[in-house]
Amino acid sequence: MLSLFHVDDSLVGGPVLEDLMVFVETLGRVFKVRDMGEPVMFVGLNVRRERGAGLITVDQSSFISKLLSKYDGYVG
Repeated sequence: MLSLFHVDDSLVGGPVLEDLMVFVETLGRVFKVRDMGEPVMFVGLNVRRERGAGLITVDQSSFISKLLSKYDGYVG
């Protein structure tokens, strides 16, 4: 199981759904918890999942695009 926390954002994942549900339920006894489904973005990072390949990709392409727009594509 993997649990990531940043201020008021959290992300939980793992191979056994039942374990995740128990963890989230336990956490929900202390904190307000909402299941927002599979993540697309987490603390500014793009998150992509390829179930068939068993891959999760995390990148900052949105942030990079914003920077390039702000500085008219200037690099280096």
